[in-house]
Amino acid sequence: MRTYADLIDEWGTLKQFSEDMQASYPAVANWKHRNSIPAYAFPRIVLMAPRRGLEGITLEFLHSLQRGDAQPAKRDRPKKKARADTRTAA
Repeated sequence: MRTYADLIDEWGTLKQFSEDMQASYPAVANWKHRNSIPAYAFPRIVLMAPRRGLEGITLEFLHSLQRGDAQPAKRDRPKKKARADTRTAA
C-alpha cells in the first residue's frame, strides 16, 4: 500500500474502518476520497491495524504515506482468493 486510500481499502470495509477509528462513516469516506487521514487518527490506526491483520503500520509508515515515499506494508493474512470458474462449456 502506498496511499491512505490503499490503507483504508486493505482495512476491509469503510464501515469497519470507521468503527475502528471511532469516526463517522461520512468522515472516513471523505478521508478516502481525499486520500488524506488526519494525524490525530494515526495512533488509533497503529493500535488497531494488527487486529485487522495488517503488519508494519507504524507512525513512521503513516507519515511516509503523507510524504509519498512509503514502502508497501505487509498483510498478516492472505486476501481471500477469487473463486475459480468451475463451469464447463456446453
